Amino acid sequence: MSFWVKNKQNRSKNTYIYVGGASFSNPLVISLILLLLSILLFGFFG
Repeated sequence: MSFWVKNKQNRSKNTYIYVGGASFSNPLVISLILLLLSILLFGFFG
C-alpha cells in the first residue's frame, strides 16, 4: 500500500509527497529523511 504525506514546508500549496510502502506522519521523520537525502546529494556532487 502507498500513502500520501503532506508537505509541511509548503503551506501555500496543497502539495503532497508520495512515499511508497511507508507512512511518515511525523514531520520530524520527514525532516530527517530530507536531511539524509541532502547529505547523499552533497556527497555525490559536492
